Amino acid sequence: MTSLVDSLMEQLQSRGAMDQIAGKLGVPPDKASSAATTAIPAILAGLARNAKEPQGAASLASALDKDHDGSVLDDDHYFDAYEERQGEKILGHVFGGQTPAVQSQVSSLGGLDNMQGGELLKMLAPLVMGYLGRQKSGGGLDIGDLMGMLGGGSGGGGGLQLPGGLGDLLGGLAGGSTTASTSAKAAPKQSGLGGLLGKFFQKKR
Repeated sequence: MTSLVDSLMEQLQSRGAMDQIAGKLGVPPDKASSAATTAIPAILAGLARNAKEPQGAASLASALDKDHDGSVLDDDHYFDAYEERQGEKILGHVFGGQTPAVQSQVSSLGGLDNMQGGELLKMLAPLVMGYLGRQKSGGGLDIGDLMGMLGGGSGGGGGLQLPGGLGDLLGGLAGGSTTASTSAKAAPKQSGLGGLLGKFFQKKR
């Protein structure tokens, strides 16, 4: 089954979004696309880590229902007038104080400078949330179904792998919430995106 990352990338490519991202970053489209395939899994894994506890999982589900219906994906002018603060807010909730470290790692792996990497994450964060929200509501899927799309399953063996050192970084992430910070100390580090999300989504089933 096509992964969630691949599906989102295909949608962004089909709407010419990657060309717009490349223009914003001042890089060739192929470099923007390559960097996005690092940034998107990082955001997803961070979401899973931040929502590891039931309270966090419920908060994510509520945020998707209330604020992220996917309409952002249909906005042809999103990149012309996107609000950096919205992306910053999402990243703050997802990564907490580790945002600069994630930004640095994504930038390095994506071949971008640190400023470009931060800009990419801020642009993509609302799109990732919108896509998850659309899959959850418009697609008639629950949290467990979204996990299935990632191919991770409850065992976490078949999920996507985070590139480079992102797995270690996000595996030890202290997150943007108190519950995530507490649970991070006892949680084993995992580089598999499916493993991270598998444990998160399993809480909701």
